[in-house]
Amino acid sequence: MKRFVYKYLLFVLPLLLIFFFLEYSLRNIKSGYTTKLDGLIAKSNAIEILIVGNSHANYGIDPAYLSLPAYNMAYVSQTILYDKQIILKYLPILKNLKYVIISIDYPTLYYGSDETRDFFYYHYYGINLRHKSYFNQNLSYFFYVFSPVPSIKLLLNKAGDLFVNGDSFVNGWQGYDSTNYTYINEKAGKQKAEHFDDEINSSNEHRYICSEFESLIALLKQKNITPVLVSAPCYKYVTDNLDNNRMDENLLFVKKLQAQYNLAYLNSLEDTSFKIEDFYDCDHLNKFGAEKFTMKINNLINSLH
Repeated sequence: MKRFVYKYLLFVLPLLLIFFFLEYSLRNIKSGYTTKLDGLIAKSNAIEILIVGNSHANYGIDPAYLSLPAYNMAYVSQTILYDKQIILKYLPILKNLKYVIISIDYPTLYYGSDETRDFFYYHYYGINLRHKSYFNQNLSYFFYVFSPVPSIKLLLNKAGDLFVNGDSFVNGWQGYDSTNYTYINEKAGKQKAEHFDDEINSSNEHRYICSEFESLIALLKQKNITPVLVSAPCYKYVTDNLDNNRMDENLLFVKKLQAQYNLAYLNSLEDTSFKIEDFYDCDHLNKFGAEKFTMKINNLINSLH
């Protein structure tokens, strides 16, 4: 019996050590979330412009081309609900904040949360938007947060844009270097537009999101911080397939906010001055397009003076 127990322990202990090592590594991995937050805290006293939004703003607005010290807290699939919570949580340390650039895109007013991303805002930012327990996730990141195969890829630095090399961020921004022409074609554009519509059609939070959006605007105005709304450009293969009625509804909502709160808005969604060389794929700008788009935003902010 003792020999059996001994052999069992010899077999199990190395597996347990490997498991604990994997858990520790996954819980402490440096991600884009941690890099952005660390930079925000480190530069909080200097920041005068804060950028929030989803991947369009994440890749498409480069703080280097804004006249005032700026920081990009937008991220992939980040919804306006998380934008609001991030602003609320970190506003107290942004003592010199004057402007908040808010990206409002085709699905923004419908897209409230992402089950695959919610946990990361809880883990890295302490934001629990849905008041979930996350018992299983806290028990094991390897099995319940990432699952085994993605965990291994993550630890091998092959997990894509969610967990990236933080050294390449500058003021929260990391851009694409060039155009990936294999991702820019009519089929890809149509699929992207259909993906947006699937997200919108599956949402039942439109009114709630609009309400939260407006309350964020009201809060910023109350604190003498100027909200600046922007819509990033998409290539024609996407915009040609978007629902015109829905775009009109989005625009009507923005115009209502503009009239009520005296807002500035740059709508570049269908801006034909952006050429294929300015895009990485059908709906994300590369660094050249980001420079062009950010300069347009900068001119708008300068005109507000």
